[in-house]
Amino acid sequence: MMRSSRAVVVACLGACLASALIAYSESAAAEFDPWAKHAQWFSLRGGYAKSTGEGAADGNAGFGFGYTRFWNSRWASSAFGHFELLGSYQAASEIEVPWTLELTRHVKWNSSFRPYLGLGAGAFYHQFYRTGQDVASVRGGGYLVGGGNVPIGGRSLLGLDVRVIHEAKESLENGIFGVASQPGATPEVQNGTQFSVKLNYSWVY
Repeated sequence: MMRSSRAVVVACLGACLASALIAYSESAAAEFDPWAKHAQWFSLRGGYAKSTGEGAADGNAGFGFGYTRFWNSRWASSAFGHFELLGSYQAASEIEVPWTLELTRHVKWNSSFRPYLGLGAGAFYHQFYRTGQDVASVRGGGYLVGGGNVPIGGRSLLGLDVRVIHEAKESLENGIFGVASQPGATPEVQNGTQFSVKLNYSWVY
Protein backbone atom coordinates (compact mmCIF):
# COMPACT_ATOMS: atom_id res chain seq x y z
CA MET A 1 0.00 0.00 0.00
CA MET A 2 2.79 2.41 0.96
CA ARG A 3 4.67 1.63 -2.25
CA SER A 4 1.65 2.39 -4.40
CA SER A 5 1.04 5.61 -2.45
CA ARG A 6 4.64 6.67 -3.01
CA ALA A 7 4.28 5.83 -6.69
CA VAL A 8 1.18 7.98 -6.91
CA VAL A 9 2.96 10.86 -5.14
CA VAL A 10 6.02 10.56 -7.41
CA ALA A 11 3.78 10.44 -10.50
CA CYS A 12 1.89 13.52 -9.34
CA LEU A 13 5.13 15.40 -8.66
CA GLY A 14 6.51 14.39 -12.06
CA ALA A 15 3.34 15.54 -13.80
CA CYS A 16 3.46 18.87 -11.94
CA LEU A 17 7.14 19.37 -12.83
CA ALA A 18 6.50 18.52 -16.50
CA SER A 19 3.57 20.95 -16.59
CA ALA A 20 5.71 23.67 -15.03
CA LEU A 21 8.51 23.10 -17.55
CA ILE A 22 6.07 23.18 -20.47
CA ALA A 23 4.46 26.36 -19.18
CA TYR A 24 7.89 27.96 -18.71
CA SER A 25 9.07 27.01 -22.20
CA GLU A 26 5.84 28.32 -23.75
CA SER A 27 6.19 31.54 -21.78
CA ALA A 28 9.83 31.94 -22.86
CA ALA A 29 8.89 31.27 -26.48
CA ALA A 30 6.10 33.86 -26.26
CA GLU A 31 8.53 36.42 -24.80
CA PHE A 32 11.12 35.81 -27.54
CA ASP A 33 10.36 37.96 -30.57
CA PRO A 34 12.74 37.78 -33.57
CA TRP A 35 11.30 41.08 -34.85
CA ALA A 36 11.74 42.98 -31.58
CA LYS A 37 13.56 46.31 -31.41
CA HIS A 38 17.37 45.82 -31.58
CA ALA A 39 17.02 42.14 -32.61
CA GLN A 40 19.94 41.01 -34.79
CA TRP A 41 19.98 38.29 -37.44
CA PHE A 42 22.85 36.46 -39.08
CA SER A 43 21.62 34.92 -42.33
CA LEU A 44 22.77 32.31 -44.83
CA ARG A 45 20.97 31.81 -48.11
CA GLY A 46 21.13 29.90 -51.37
CA GLY A 47 19.06 29.39 -54.51
CA TYR A 48 18.52 30.58 -58.08
CA ALA A 49 20.02 33.59 -59.89
CA LYS A 50 19.74 34.82 -63.48
CA SER A 51 20.54 37.74 -65.77
CA THR A 52 17.76 38.78 -68.17
CA GLY A 53 19.90 40.75 -70.62
CA GLU A 54 19.81 39.71 -74.27
CA GLY A 55 22.45 37.08 -74.89
CA ALA A 56 22.94 36.40 -71.19
CA ALA A 57 23.62 32.89 -69.98
CA ASP A 58 20.93 30.57 -68.69
CA GLY A 59 20.10 31.01 -65.01
CA ASN A 60 22.12 29.14 -62.46
CA ALA A 61 22.80 29.31 -58.70
CA GLY A 62 23.82 31.77 -56.03
CA PHE A 63 24.47 31.94 -52.31
CA GLY A 64 25.09 34.66 -49.75
CA PHE A 65 25.34 35.78 -46.15
CA GLY A 66 24.37 38.90 -44.25
CA TYR A 67 23.60 40.81 -41.09
CA THR A 68 20.27 42.45 -40.15
CA ARG A 69 19.39 44.78 -37.28
CA PHE A 70 15.88 45.87 -36.32
CA TRP A 71 15.37 49.52 -35.36
CA ASN A 72 11.82 48.72 -34.25
CA SER A 73 9.35 45.89 -34.88
CA ARG A 74 8.72 47.07 -38.45
CA TRP A 75 11.93 48.50 -39.92
CA ALA A 76 15.31 46.83 -40.32
CA SER A 77 18.57 47.54 -42.13
CA SER A 78 20.85 44.87 -43.58
CA ALA A 79 24.23 44.33 -45.21
CA PHE A 80 24.66 41.37 -47.59
CA GLY A 81 27.31 39.75 -49.73
CA HIS A 82 26.45 37.28 -52.50
CA PHE A 83 28.15 35.13 -55.09
CA GLU A 84 26.02 34.58 -58.19
CA LEU A 85 26.82 32.14 -60.98
CA LEU A 86 24.43 33.79 -63.44
CA GLY A 87 25.05 31.15 -66.08
CA SER A 88 27.53 28.77 -67.65
CA TYR A 89 28.21 27.12 -70.98
CA GLN A 90 30.81 24.32 -70.97
CA ALA A 91 33.86 25.89 -69.26
CA ALA A 92 32.67 29.49 -69.72
CA SER A 93 30.67 31.29 -67.04
CA GLU A 94 29.14 34.64 -66.11
CA ILE A 95 29.77 35.62 -62.48
CA GLU A 96 28.59 38.43 -60.27
CA VAL A 97 29.48 39.35 -56.67
CA PRO A 98 27.14 41.98 -55.15
CA TRP A 99 27.93 43.82 -51.89
CA THR A 100 24.82 45.70 -50.83
CA LEU A 101 22.93 47.59 -48.12
CA GLU A 102 19.14 47.43 -47.81
CA LEU A 103 16.21 48.78 -45.82
CA THR A 104 13.17 46.54 -45.27
CA ARG A 105 9.64 46.99 -43.90
CA HIS A 106 8.29 43.92 -42.06
CA VAL A 107 4.53 43.39 -41.75
CA LYS A 108 2.92 41.65 -38.77
CA TRP A 109 0.21 39.16 -39.78
CA ASN A 110 -2.10 37.07 -37.63
CA SER A 111 0.27 34.14 -38.09
CA SER A 112 3.88 33.26 -37.41
CA PHE A 113 4.81 34.19 -41.01
CA ARG A 114 5.88 37.80 -41.59
CA PRO A 115 6.42 39.19 -45.09
CA TYR A 116 8.69 42.11 -45.96
CA LEU A 117 9.40 44.59 -48.76
CA GLY A 118 12.38 46.84 -49.20
CA LEU A 119 14.96 48.68 -51.27
CA GLY A 120 18.69 48.12 -51.60
CA ALA A 121 21.76 49.36 -53.44
CA GLY A 122 25.46 48.63 -53.70
CA ALA A 123 28.43 47.62 -55.82
CA PHE A 124 28.24 44.67 -58.23
CA TYR A 125 31.45 43.01 -59.39
CA HIS A 126 30.73 41.35 -62.76
CA GLN A 127 32.97 39.00 -64.75
CA PHE A 128 32.94 36.78 -67.83
CA TYR A 129 35.25 33.83 -67.16
CA ARG A 130 36.94 31.48 -69.65
CA THR A 131 35.08 32.92 -72.63
CA GLY A 132 38.10 34.06 -74.65
CA GLN A 133 36.85 37.64 -74.17
CA ASP A 134 36.98 37.87 -70.39
CA VAL A 135 35.96 41.25 -69.01
CA ALA A 136 35.59 42.31 -65.39
CA SER A 137 33.97 45.48 -64.08
CA VAL A 138 32.35 46.99 -60.99
CA ARG A 139 28.90 48.46 -61.52
CA GLY A 140 26.53 50.41 -59.33
CA GLY A 141 23.00 49.15 -58.97
CA GLY A 142 19.79 49.14 -56.96
CA TYR A 143 17.08 46.59 -56.35
CA LEU A 144 13.64 45.78 -54.98
CA VAL A 145 13.54 42.99 -52.41
CA GLY A 146 10.64 41.03 -50.96
CA GLY A 147 9.96 37.81 -49.12
CA GLY A 148 9.06 36.53 -45.68
CA ASN A 149 10.23 34.55 -42.67
CA VAL A 150 8.75 32.10 -40.17
CA PRO A 151 10.24 30.81 -36.86
CA ILE A 152 11.24 27.14 -37.01
CA GLY A 153 12.31 26.62 -33.39
CA GLY A 154 14.73 28.03 -30.89
CA ARG A 155 16.20 31.22 -32.32
CA SER A 156 16.03 30.12 -35.95
CA LEU A 157 14.01 31.43 -38.88
CA LEU A 158 13.41 30.05 -42.35
CA GLY A 159 12.40 32.34 -45.17
CA LEU A 160 12.34 33.18 -48.85
CA ASP A 161 14.14 36.18 -50.41
CA VAL A 162 13.40 37.54 -53.89
CA ARG A 163 15.45 40.31 -55.55
CA VAL A 164 14.95 42.21 -58.82
CA ILE A 165 18.17 44.12 -59.54
CA HIS A 166 18.80 46.93 -62.02
CA GLU A 167 22.41 47.77 -62.82
CA ALA A 168 24.13 50.40 -64.91
CA LYS A 169 23.68 49.10 -68.45
CA GLU A 170 26.76 48.06 -70.35
CA SER A 171 27.09 46.48 -73.79
CA LEU A 172 29.98 44.02 -73.98
CA GLU A 173 31.33 41.95 -76.84
CA ASN A 174 31.35 38.26 -76.06
CA GLY A 175 31.32 35.35 -78.50
CA ILE A 176 29.99 32.84 -75.95
CA PHE A 177 27.07 34.66 -74.34
CA GLY A 178 26.51 37.45 -76.88
CA VAL A 179 23.92 37.80 -79.64
CA ALA A 180 24.87 39.28 -83.04
CA SER A 181 22.60 42.15 -84.09
CA GLN A 182 23.18 41.28 -87.78
CA PRO A 183 25.07 38.63 -89.78
CA GLY A 184 28.82 39.07 -89.44
CA ALA A 185 28.55 41.44 -86.49
CA THR A 186 30.44 40.86 -83.27
CA PRO A 187 28.13 39.18 -80.72
CA GLU A 188 27.20 41.46 -77.82
CA VAL A 189 25.57 40.85 -74.46
CA GLN A 190 23.75 43.61 -72.60
CA ASN A 191 23.39 43.18 -68.87
CA GLY A 192 20.90 45.44 -67.14
CA THR A 193 18.56 43.38 -64.95
CA GLN A 194 19.09 40.35 -62.74
CA PHE A 195 16.84 38.51 -60.35
CA SER A 196 17.31 35.87 -57.67
CA VAL A 197 15.11 33.60 -55.56
CA LYS A 198 16.78 32.11 -52.47
CA LEU A 199 15.90 30.17 -49.35
CA ASN A 200 17.12 32.02 -46.28
CA TYR A 201 18.12 30.68 -42.85
CA SER A 202 18.59 33.19 -40.03
CA TRP A 203 19.91 32.85 -36.49
CA VAL A 204 18.59 35.52 -34.12
CA TYR A 205 20.59 36.92 -31.23
